Amino acid sequence: MALEAAEEADILKVSAAELALMAGTPDVEEGVARLSPPRRRLIAVISGPGYALLAWHGRRVRIPDFAVKVVDTVGCGDALMASLLVDLGASEADLASEDGLVRLGRSAVAAGALAARAAGAMDALPTAAQREAFLLAADSV
Repeated sequence: MALEAAEEADILKVSAAELALMAGTPDVEEGVARLSPPRRRLIAVISGPGYALLAWHGRRVRIPDFAVKVVDTVGCGDALMASLLVDLGASEADLASEDGLVRLGRSAVAAGALAARAAGAMDALPTAAQREAFLLAADSV
């Protein structure tokens, strides 16, 4: 059932474990290739602590996690996905270049990292301003 739903999605966010189950392989790169029909716009694979992978029309980028003091991981994936959707909806995402895909991914991973710093799901979700301030601070280090 999950694979059937995924085949209809234009944007898909999965964990590495979900990807392995759906694609029938533990290899993230191969799994993304198997779930990348020509019409799908974007795949985001969340690998827990470590990185997120974004794939768009054959282009793939790995975005490393930000080092934060983790309080609770509930809502981190939701924060990441919300960030992706907001930026895509606002046409702020330049998916025509690898740099644009990296910027989109860094913003999303930053949102997930910010969510990890607080307990709970809803109260931990960062605002766009908090996300941008976090990225500016990370870039200045």
